[in-house]
Amino acid sequence: MKFGAWTLSPGLYEGVYPDQVSGLPVHDKSRQYIVALEAAKLPELREYLKSVAAEFRQKVIYFFNGTEVEFVRNVEIQPQ
Repeated sequence: MKFGAWTLSPGLYEGVYPDQVSGLPVHDKSRQYIVALEAAKLPELREYLKSVAAEFRQKVIYFFNGTEVEFVRNVEIQPQ
């Protein structure tokens, strides 16, 4: 546990997003994790999300930082 504790929301979330390269719709299932931590640790959490994006082969992780949505991009997967 990198940050001490987390909560996994029940169930899978289904959605669709346009592929960055082809523009075609991609159907996806995802999970929601809730992590509570001090604002000073947000940069560390962003870096952690980049590493797990690569580990799980995710192009982007949707991240709500408490005030706004951020898209944490996997630096290993670049649009062609």
